[in-house]
Amino acid sequence: MNELLNAYQQIADNLGGELGASDTLIHVHAGMLILLVARVITGRSLGTIIPFSVVLLASLANEIFDYLYQGQILMPDALYDVINTVFWPFVLMVGIRVRGRNRLVKKSRMHLSGTGYCCCSTVNPRFGEALPRPSCGVTAGRRGRQC
Repeated sequence: MNELLNAYQQIADNLGGELGASDTLIHVHAGMLILLVARVITGRSLGTIIPFSVVLLASLANEIFDYLYQGQILMPDALYDVINTVFWPFVLMVGIRVRGRNRLVKKSRMHLSGTGYCCCSTVNPRFGEALPRPSCGVTAGRRGRQC
């Protein structure tokens, strides 16, 4: 176990030294990289909680490794590391969720105002995705298809 912790700490130290970047910047970039890798592996949207949860778990695992290696937890440093790692993935997740909900609400309002968008779907409040409903028979879209 000590060999694993030593190897992990050496990789982390070398990464910072080779890149010439601060610890804060490395945490920010690591959080975004983990988010994108989690998105590709899981196939889930960045607006869902799954890729963000992977970033949060990876950040907490990093702090556990730091604790096991150092033998103590430096609370302000550990807290700042977690915040720096998860901040932008969290902002991205929330932004995508809010944007998705606003688009669906806007399309529904446009349909009701006669602009041709269909409202034959409801919004799943949990994920901001459209759920299909039976056709309302209203003509929609540029080609006049019924929804």
